Amino acid sequence: MADVLELKALKARLEEKEQKASLEAAKDQFLDEVLSNISEQSFLRLVDLAATGKKDLLKTALLHCFMEAAANKAAKGEGWEV
Repeated sequence: MADVLELKALKARLEEKEQKASLEAAKDQFLDEVLSNISEQSFLRLVDLAATGKKDLLKTALLHCFMEAAANKAAKGEGWEV
């Protein structure tokens, strides 16, 4: 009985690690999509804000970059893959 419980716990941990890996891959893909659809000026603004450590301004700039990327994709007739 203990072996069954141990196997179930091991399976649950493995599934959790797989979910985290999948989420990280999705985050990386999303970030790649956004960064490839913004202007160089917007990217440099992000780099500058990241260097300052001002998280609130960085979050706002990231939101603007997301909106810029979405608008650029829409202008090309593309959409976001979910």
